[in-house]
Amino acid sequence: MIKGKHRKESKVKKESFMQGVLSLMVAQVLIKLLGLIYKWYLTNRPRFWR
Repeated sequence: MIKGKHRKESKVKKESFMQGVLSLMVAQVLIKLLGLIYKWYLTNRPRFWR
């Protein structure tokens, strides 16, 4: 019975770890996209703003 419980806890830990990894990956992609948009805006803004 102890072995079964240990396996369940391990599975839960793996799932929560993978959820954390997935959320960090999504956040990283979002940050990169926002940085790209901001960089594009700064290089292409009208001259009179400078």
